Amino acid sequence: MAKPKIRSDGRTITVRVPISIRKRGGRKVVLTPDGVAHICSYECTYCANCTEQINAICPNCGGELVRRPRRQERFGSSAAGV
Repeated sequence: MAKPKIRSDGRTITVRVPISIRKRGGRKVVLTPDGVAHICSYECTYCANCTEQINAICPNCGGELVRRPRRQERFGSSAAGV
């Protein structure tokens, strides 16, 4: 990682810190409310196939991925309106 760059104009100090962003996964899978999905404690969500590929360990926080609980469907409600 490159070093931060510091600049001052006498009144303001500006610090530019270069960061690197690593893309992990990246699949855009639509998970239905009643479908199988897995989440970590930070609610990162993965489909069953991805969860298996990463051995049920969240690549973002290193936490365990567990099966997402399902909400009970309410009469006359939709996932968008909940």
